[in-house]
Amino acid sequence: MSGFTKPEGDAPGQTSTRAPSLPEPYTPPECDFNDPAALEAWFGNFSWFEHYRKCVLANCRAIVRAKATLEGRKITVDQTDDEAHQHPNYLGFLDEGLQGRILRERNVLASGPQ
Repeated sequence: MSGFTKPEGDAPGQTSTRAPSLPEPYTPPECDFNDPAALEAWFGNFSWFEHYRKCVLANCRAIVRAKATLEGRKITVDQTDDEAHQHPNYLGFLDEGLQGRILRERNVLASGPQ
């Protein structure tokens, strides 16, 4: 058994009695920018950054869809994708990633032949 339990709630076919809400923002693990090995793991070749970028973007899509539903707006998949790419959580993650990539590159250059 996987350990998955069905959440308590409405029976199939019944109208939900729960108030709709926005999903919680996804928080990826933090990178220690003072540790060159952590920077390499996060931003080097075959790094973790790209995987977590996709997780953050998927979470932003869910937030955008839920917000549109709560507001009574109908949006297309393309609109959802566009708004998710402009979401502050996603842009913040990209900005942090850029800073990490810059630090990693500086470490690579500093460790090269002098």
